[in-house]
Amino acid sequence: MKPVSSLRVQLGKSRVAAAFILCACAATASVIAWVPSEIESPYVLVARSVAIIAVGLWALREIRYCAWLAMPRSIVALEIRGDGSITLIEASTARIEAVVQPQSFVSAWITTVAARASDDHHRRAIAILPDMLSAEDFRRVRVLLRLGDG
Repeated sequence: MKPVSSLRVQLGKSRVAAAFILCACAATASVIAWVPSEIESPYVLVARSVAIIAVGLWALREIRYCAWLAMPRSIVALEIRGDGSITLIEASTARIEAVVQPQSFVSAWITTVAARASDDHHRRAIAILPDMLSAEDFRRVRVLLRLGDG
């Protein structure tokens, strides 16, 4: 098998990511709602209600951003090169040239790509789940991230 020098993949919507986000936010809202409080006040009920609404709104935003890839800054495509460089393509068609960081993680059921642009101090983390790509593309991404050109 000859080494792959570059790989471009288009990410799709993920039902698995949406389900995971919904479950995590439902668990968080349940904890907020049912953990007992030593203070008996109507303000506690209002604060809990506001917190649960905030968690629900955050869940909707994260589903649109991570699972449906519907927000302008959502990463919809990747161009990975064997030398460790990567191009992140956002839904707004902006291209971000970056370098894959050692914090990236590759496994059979999830791959997370940590990338840092040369002009940015923050990392971007992209979760890639098996239902976002074809099985062959998912395998190629994992191999290229794990082994690079070597």
